[in-house]
Formats: sequence, structure tokens, C-alpha cells
Amino acid sequence: MMKPLQFPLVLLTVLLLSGCASSQPSANTVSLLGSAGFHLRMPETPKQKEIFATLPSYKIESVIVNNHKYYVYKDETKGMALVGGEPEYQHYLELAREDRASTAHSNMLAANAADTANWRGAGSSDWWQ
Repeated sequence: MMKPLQFPLVLLTVLLLSGCASSQPSANTVSLLGSAGFHLRMPETPKQKEIFATLPSYKIESVIVNNHKYYVYKDETKGMALVGGEPEYQHYLELAREDRASTAHSNMLAANAADTANWRGAGSSDWWQ
């Protein structure tokens, strides 16, 4: 049997790991990238199309073009990419950390509420006897 404190930790770990890798677009990631200042771009030049073709979908990758570092999130389905520089990427990381902390806190509160509800119902059961 799982100890009471272990369940919220296991739940939190599963939720965090499920967001790490995906072959599908994440609306949350796209929203955070937009909030961080990334710009929507379609590959137009042969060089852009070449870079776009080599990038993995739905994952932020760094690329260097003309000695400038860019961060690119490729949406293959739409044929577009979100592109930002170092300042936008650092802002994205900050927003993503805040979002994860907020989600973890909400999940912890929900787990604590469920635990509290379970304990309140235990007083009328035969478990105490």
C-alpha cells in the first residue's frame, strides 16, 4: 500500500514527465512561447526551408544562422515555426517554470482536498474499530 505522502509525489512526477516529450503540438507551449515574444514565421527562403525540414516537430531547438542563435518551435502540421532569440527564450523558460510551479501547486491542493475528504468520511466507518 502506498503511504499517504507518496501519492501526491507520484501524481506530480507523472504529470511533469507527461509534458516533457510529445509528438503532438502543445497549446500551452505555443501560448507560453507567444507570451515570451516568439514570432510566427513560415519558411520562405531555400535556407529557411532547409532548416525547417531538419528540425524535430513540437520541440524547441536552437539553430545558428549567420552567427546568430535562434530558438525555433516547429509546427509541422501548420508548416509554421515560432522563432525567438536568446532574450525571448530566457523569458519562455521563466514563464514555463512559473506555469509548472502553478500547476504543481494546484495539483497538490487537489490531492490534499481529496485526502481531507477521505479522512472526513472515515469517522463513520468500521475502520476505526
